Amino acid sequence: MFMDEDFLLSTEWARRLYHGHAEGQPIVDYHCHLNPQQAYEDARFDDLTQVWLFDNGAGDHYKWRLMRANGVPEKLITGDGDPYEKFLAYVRTMERALGNPLYEWSHLELRRANERIAQPDFSARGLIRSSGVRCICTTDDPASDLAWHKKLAAEKDPGFKMLPTFRPDTLMAVEAPGFSTYARQLSKASGVEVAGWASLKAAVAQRVQEFHDVGGRLAEHGLNTFRFVPSTDEQLAAIVTRALSGEPVPAGEADAYRTALPLFLMGEYGPFNRSAFVSDVVSWNLYLGWYVPGLWLNDLWFGFFHLVHPNRTVGMSEYGCEAMPNLHSERPRRGDHSEEYQCVYHEYMLRFFDRHPYLWVTHVWNMFDFAADARNQGGEPGMNHKGLVTFDRKTKKDAFYLYKCWWNPEPMVHICSKRFRDRARDRIRVKVYSNQPQVTLAVNGKEVATKACDKVGECSHQCLE
Repeated sequence: MFMDEDFLLSTEWARRLYHGHAEGQPIVDYHCHLNPQQAYEDARFDDLTQVWLFDNGAGDHYKWRLMRANGVPEKLITGDGDPYEKFLAYVRTMERALGNPLYEWSHLELRRANERIAQPDFSARGLIRSSGVRCICTTDDPASDLAWHKKLAAEKDPGFKMLPTFRPDTLMAVEAPGFSTYARQLSKASGVEVAGWASLKAAVAQRVQEFHDVGGRLAEHGLNTFRFVPSTDEQLAAIVTRALSGEPVPAGEADAYRTALPLFLMGEYGPFNRSAFVSDVVSWNLYLGWYVPGLWLNDLWFGFFHLVHPNRTVGMSEYGCEAMPNLHSERPRRGDHSEEYQCVYHEYMLRFFDRHPYLWVTHVWNMFDFAADARNQGGEPGMNHKGLVTFDRKTKKDAFYLYKCWWNPEPMVHICSKRFRDRARDRIRVKVYSNQPQVTLAVNGKEVATKACDKVGECSHQCLE
C-alpha cells in the first residue's frame, strides 16, 4: 500500500485539522447505491468480490465502467465468471487507473477490507456502524414500493438511518421502448391507474408523498441533456398516450415531456421543502471565456443576477480553462490551449472576483490535470487540461503562480512564458506575477525597466542575437 494515515495530508495544519477534528465526525452519505434489503437483513459477504464488485446484479458501476474501458469481458464484470478471476480482472485494471479517483478509493477499500473481512462484524450493518455512518440516502425509483426502507424505519434504533431518494430517471424516459411497462409498475406502487398525463401526475404525486412519509427528503434528477420545450396539457396528454400505447415518441415531444414533468415535480417537492423553489445559496458552473466567447460575460451574468436578486447568496462553483505547458502563443485566444491564454483567463477571473465581493464562494477547476476518457483536446487524448498543475504533479503552469501571488503573503516573483522559447518576433512582452509593489527586469545583468506591479507586471523587450 502506498497510503498511510496521512495520505493527502501534506502539511501540519492539514494533519491537525483532519486527525483532531474531521476524522471522528459522523458520516452523512446523501448519495449511494446501497441495497436497503441487505441493510435490513444484515447481509454477510462470502468474499471481497461480492462486497466490492458484484453481488446478484448489484455492485459498483464505477468499477464496472473502468473495467469495460480496459477491455475486460463482461463475464468477469457482471457475468457468471469465477469471483476470484473477477477480483484479479479489476486489480489488473487498477494498474492502468493512475490519476483516476478509483485508484485511491480502491486502495483505501482494500486496506480496510483486508483487515476486516474475517471479522464477525463484517456484515452490512457492521460495516455501516463501524464506518461511523449516521445516515445513508439510497437511490430509488418512484415505482419502488420502499418495503425495506419501511422495515428499517420501523426498527427502534438500528444505529443509523437509511432514507430513500427520489430518482425519476426511468420516469423521465418517455421515449424508451419499455415506458408502458414501467407505467404499469408505477400504477401498482401508487394505486393510481396511469392512463394519461393527468393520471401519471396523480401517481407521481402519491409517490412523492410516500417517499416523504418514509423519511425521504431528497430528489435527484440525472439529465444528460436538457432542452426546454414548453407545451400545453393537451399536447402532453397526446405524448403520454402515445408512449403508453407503445408508439415511438419523437425527440421533440420527449423534450416537451422532460420539460413539463420536472416543473410539475418542483411543485410537488415544494410543500415539503421550500428550497425546491429557492435554495439558501446558489452557485453556478460557468466557463464563460472558455467554452463560451467573452470573458466580460462573467461580469454581465453575475452583475445582472445580483441586480435582480440583491439579497441572494451567489457563488461560482466551477470556472477554468485548459492549457498545455508545451503550447504557446504571442496572441493567445480562447480555445488555443496555450499557457498564455490560461493566464489571461485566470487574471481576468481573479480581478472579476475582486469586483464582485458579494460572491460567497469560488472554485477554480482544477488544481491538477485529470483523466477524462471522452475528451480529445489540446493534442493529448483522454485528458482534461484545466489543471494549474500537470497530471503527473511535476509541472506548475504559469497560472499556478498567479494564484500564489494573489493569495500568499510570502514575497515572490514569477516570470511567465519561460517555456515559450521558439519566438516569431524580435520584440516580446515580458510578464511577471508578483505580490511586491514593483519589479525590475534585468537582462544579462543589465537593468532594463522597473515597473509598478499590481499582481501582474508587463513590459516590452527587444530581443537581440
